[in-house]
Amino acid sequence: MLTAIFYLCGGLLSLLALFGSDAEKDMMLLVLAQLVFISANVIEIKGILRERIYEH
Repeated sequence: MLTAIFYLCGGLLSLLALFGSDAEKDMMLLVLAQLVFISANVIEIKGILRERIYEH
C-alpha cells in the first residue's frame, strides 16, 4: 500500500512538471519525482527480500 502511494505521488509530481511554466521549478519537480520512484522501488525490494528470508 505504501509503495502505491509513493508511485502515485511520483506520478503527480511528474505531471506537475510536465504542465509547469518555470523550467527550473519543473526540473526540481522531476528530480523529486525520481527520488520518490526510487524510494518506492527500495520499499518493494525490501519487501521481496523479507519474504525470501522468511521462506528459508
